[in-house]
Amino acid sequence: TGKSFLMDLFFRNCEVNGGKCRVHFHEFMQEFHRKLHQYKQSQIAEEGRTSHLSLTSEKDAIVQVSKQIAMDNILICFDEFHVTDIADALILAHIFETFYKTGSVVFTTSNHSPETLYMNGLNRMFFLPFISLISTHSRVIDISSSVDYRKSLAHPVDDIVLTPSGPAADAVLCLPRLFV
Repeated sequence: TGKSFLMDLFFRNCEVNGGKCRVHFHEFMQEFHRKLHQYKQSQIAEEGRTSHLSLTSEKDAIVQVSKQIAMDNILICFDEFHVTDIADALILAHIFETFYKTGSVVFTTSNHSPETLYMNGLNRMFFLPFISLISTHSRVIDISSSVDYRKSLAHPVDDIVLTPSGPAADAVLCLPRLFV
């Protein structure tokens, strides 16, 4: 239905005072786990193995890695948000809560509504606080359609995205100008 297309348009045209990132959700989680491992290793090297036993927010690796990402990015866009991994399901509430507390804006695309994320997943009850969190901080817009717009153009446009709208874009798409 064009979710990724809309995200790309939004991301490209959104000006923010700070950094922004657009990433496929699963790639983000892989990178997050890598950064989490690095952070824990640096903490062990600096403070010893027992330093992680006191889980204040200042010592919580998930919070600290999330905070660094949020500080670097005022806008965080996730494409294809879908949770299948129990480890991801268990830490997402901490990640997103940190994003929200630091003032980052989170924009996602998904084929699933928040209520159906991680449906029938292992220990889903521990994931439910995350659903509540994103439901509180998000606005869900359903753009489902039976039409796959990627396949519906009468003629190819060579994978070109046309913005802003106007006479040049209308000419490529063979659209009549309705307003002069």
